[in-house]
Parts: sequence; structure tokens; C-alpha cells
Amino acid sequence: MYLGVRVATANSILAQQFRWALDFWATILDLDWYEENSENCSMELIDGGRELFAAAPDIMVARSQFPDRMAFQGWIAFNPAVALTKTELYRISVHEIGHMLGLRHNPNAKSLMYDLDLDSSESLDAADLASLAARHKLRTASLSEPVTLTKLP
Repeated sequence: MYLGVRVATANSILAQQFRWALDFWATILDLDWYEENSENCSMELIDGGRELFAAAPDIMVARSQFPDRMAFQGWIAFNPAVALTKTELYRISVHEIGHMLGLRHNPNAKSLMYDLDLDSSESLDAADLASLAARHKLRTASLSEPVTLTKLP
């Protein structure tokens, strides 16, 4: 799969962490991504406006869309009003890209797709991998062994 990604954020640290998150996904999936500097991209990272986070402006840090939803636009928006560390930006980027790839929240607190606490999330578990395998070609050979999140470079 070739994925054109537009990085349209004013936050250079977020942009770098997002690129590293895409590199992580490229180790899991048969995926080659490239930067696309137009709106004809498959995925776009943006700085979200207040209206996107109105329900919880101090808590909600990022939003994305599931590809099977109506009016899918292919964007991931971060809330610029919430200060995040490099590690948080990386983990949340991995999580939100997972949604874009079709993954739902996972009830396993160790899963990168867990909803409530990304600090303890560390891997894609068997359920995550099976869901990915149903949609995409994987690079990993085993669906039963968790794939651990790579550390920041």
C-alpha cells in the first residue's frame, strides 16, 4: 500500500513524532508512505480548531475519522490547546493512525488502541493484529505475538 500523507501542522515537534509514528506502522503493515503536499492526500495531519474539541476542550487531545464512516475525510486533528510531551505526541499519533487504518478501541489496557490511558499502552495485541490482517497485508509473521511500540529515535 502506498499512502500519501500531508503534514499540515504548525507544530514541528508534532510533525516529527507523527512521521515516526508512520514509520512504526510501516514496520507492521506492507506500507510505504510518502509526504504529499497537496489536499489530494490519503491522510492529513492538521491542527484542529476549537469546534472539533468543543465537547471536552481541556481533555480531548486528538481526533480522527474511521474509514468506514460517512463523509470520511482522511484527517487526524490534534488539539493545539493541550500541551503534550514528545512521547505523548508519538503514542497518540500511533493510536490515531491506527483508527485511520480501521482499528477500533481495544479493552486491553496494554494495547496501543486502548482508549483511556495511553501511558501504559505498549503493543498491538492479537485482536489488533487480526483486525489489521482482515484489512491490510501485514509484514509481521505472527498474529499471536504482540508487536511492541518502538521507542522514540
